[in-house]
Amino acid sequence: MDELVGKLSFDPLAFSNFKAKEQFDLLCDLCDIEFDFDKAESEKQIVYSERTIINRQLKELEAEEKNIDIDIFLPEESVDIQGLITELHELHEYNLDQEIYKKEIDEDEELVKENEMKIKELTNANVVMKKAINDTKNKQGQLKDDTEINAK
Repeated sequence: MDELVGKLSFDPLAFSNFKAKEQFDLLCDLCDIEFDFDKAESEKQIVYSERTIINRQLKELEAEEKNIDIDIFLPEESVDIQGLITELHELHEYNLDQEIYKKEIDEDEELVKENEMKIKELTNANVVMKKAINDTKNKQGQLKDDTEINAK
């Protein structure tokens, strides 16, 4: 009878007693499907190994994530990096200008000190000259008095 009906019929009771692989093989024969269990098992092992590696990496990343300390004071909005760079350049230029101004002030203060020293020197020289003039006038006055006394 099996030869008359062919592959389209089979014994369900016998089918239920087959092992899973035998059932699969019978169904593949009925449907003209070729299936390579060894190849499928090899591919399954490759996928399983890849999944194992990915899961291991995931666990490592999750462990690293737990160690990340997030600062609660971080700004909620994004920071304008280009704006900060521009501000940094402007502040750098400002600081350079301040250094130039400080150098000019230091030079001017040094010049003031030098001029104050010259003023003191000239003031002292002036005092000495005035004293010399007074001494000379006193000598002149004494000579006049002496001449007037001698003339009398």
